[in-house]
Amino acid sequence: DISRDKNFVYRGKDRLYVEGENEFEENKKKWVDPATLKIFNSPSKYIVRYVGDKNGIYYALNDAQKIKEADFDTFEELGHSYAKYKNGIYFENRKIKGADVSSFEILEDGYAKDKVNIYFISAFDFSEKVRKLEGLNVNKTKVLNDYFVKDEKAVYCIGEKLEGVDAVGFRVKNGYSSQGKDRNHKYEYC
Repeated sequence: DISRDKNFVYRGKDRLYVEGENEFEENKKKWVDPATLKIFNSPSKYIVRYVGDKNGIYYALNDAQKIKEADFDTFEELGHSYAKYKNGIYFENRKIKGADVSSFEILEDGYAKDKVNIYFISAFDFSEKVRKLEGLNVNKTKVLNDYFVKDEKAVYCIGEKLEGVDAVGFRVKNGYSSQGKDRNHKYEYC
């Protein structure tokens, strides 16, 4: 859904401008340059989230939000609004501090991991923040659905650790449900 003519780059029918100063003054907006446009291929094949031009790389789901430090030679879109380049991992246009580039991978339902941490996109509260889920064993973590993730010792629901839960016996109602249970308790929307 990204296109261009000789003057502008478009997302759908809207011209794609660079977010920042003067974005509300039409004659002062900075536009993505159509002559040097590069579209980064998305694993989803349906939605382009990242584009670049001679001035940089942008997260461009709506307007173009510049990604600091990223370079064309090593930049790669990973899916689910995650991207990487040689020195960092990004969610949208925000760098994930401490994420390991060489081991970072996307899991299902918006979760991701590296050799040390599990990451969760907090879409349920509309903050779109990436949270590190502390204390999960990255080699034994299982994503149960959008709501729940667990390992052999802990269960998280929507990015929050559930206290007192029997992680080994914890189950979800189904792959889409906000309901889960262990031998002692039922959990819903946590």
